[in-house]
Amino acid sequence: MGRINNPNTDERRTFARVAETERGSVEVVHILNGAFLDKRIVFGFLGAFDLQTQEAFLWGDGDAITDVTTYRDTGLYTAEVAIDEEIVPPVFEIAGETLTFDELVRAYEDASGNTLTIVKKGSYADLDKEIAARRKAEPNNFYAWLPLMYYRGSFGGKGKLHSLANERYPMIKPESVRDYIHRDKL
Repeated sequence: MGRINNPNTDERRTFARVAETERGSVEVVHILNGAFLDKRIVFGFLGAFDLQTQEAFLWGDGDAITDVTTYRDTGLYTAEVAIDEEIVPPVFEIAGETLTFDELVRAYEDASGNTLTIVKKGSYADLDKEIAARRKAEPNNFYAWLPLMYYRGSFGGKGKLHSLANERYPMIKPESVRDYIHRDKL
């Protein structure tokens, strides 16, 4: 079975093409930031963690590298890009931290003092089958399958950013996973 594409990502790519052809003299910058640590995305929506039961759900081997960033840090970088007098690359990639799923679990455990049980769900091929089955069963209920698509992109390596530009704005010190866990009391 081939990899399933995320319809939201496809829409963003379509928007990027239209924005480029229609922009005129307006500078268009796409800010890519990895998975959001906060707003209950990594620790909620993606279905990777259930902090009530202290479980982490692992598809694949947990070794793929992913990027995570808070909303606040993404906003800080976005504000700097907006007022930057120099030319900004059309794709601007930032991350608060880059780590594997296993490192994310350890960071949570270190910061919270809690121990997570890792529940192995299967391979990425199994995840693709699960997404397809859920999508077929409930095509109009994107909450049934879309979070797993984001999980696949985030923790399967496909969504890994390649040209992080954090150093362009050294005054911004992105929040680490451990700092975020301490602050949010997860």
